[in-house]
Amino acid sequence: MRKIVLFFIMILPLLLSAQFDVNIEGGGVFCGYNDIKIPGDTGTEYSFCDDLDYEVQAYGRMHLGYRFNKKHYVWVTLAPLTVKAEGELDKILKFDDDVFNIGDEITSYYSFNSWRLSWRYRLVENQKWKVGIGLTAKIRDAYISVENKTREAKFSNVGFVPIINFMVDYHMTDEIGMNLTGDALGAPQGRAEDVRVSIYYQLNAKMKIDAGYRILEGGADNDKIYGFALFHYASLGFSYRL
Repeated sequence: MRKIVLFFIMILPLLLSAQFDVNIEGGGVFCGYNDIKIPGDTGTEYSFCDDLDYEVQAYGRMHLGYRFNKKHYVWVTLAPLTVKAEGELDKILKFDDDVFNIGDEITSYYSFNSWRLSWRYRLVENQKWKVGIGLTAKIRDAYISVENKTREAKFSNVGFVPIINFMVDYHMTDEIGMNLTGDALGAPQGRAEDVRVSIYYQLNAKMKIDAGYRILEGGADNDKIYGFALFHYASLGFSYRL
């Protein structure tokens, strides 16, 4: 018991100086490209965006953060994404040990949910600029499905991905600023980028609104899956500091 009390006494100054914040972001998702082949060595490649009819779809994500000791920031990001496209096949589609025929009316779902725990260290902080860099541990929960009126084929994948995160913030005035933030990393096995640029307006000491553009891009090429996707986001955000 004594050790627990001493521990809380030691971290109390950190807790008192800490800042919590929550950010909610939402908007529309546009498909740039999404080329898929499952399995990666024997499946039929098809374009989620071009071979099927894709319409702009809504999305939402949440960010819960904790800043302490002025230099360190940790946060959790909940970033679900599920979109769909529909259309008539003009070729035979071999997908995950199933076959869909020419003329089949199909619906394809593409889901790329990511749950992230991140840490960032602030390298620069003055009246105009804030710059930070850190690491993100991402859990990727993804699936792709193709279905018609009689059957469904589905490929799912869950994995851990370490990524570099970064942030650059510029205060143009006391209320208005620009922000560039994201996670990105490339490797022989594949690549992933989730980057947003925004303009924000500080309503008061606790609340901020912003509007921006986000790009989500990446993919992998192996025996199990060939898939590279690019999505554009038009986004609005609201932040509240506790």
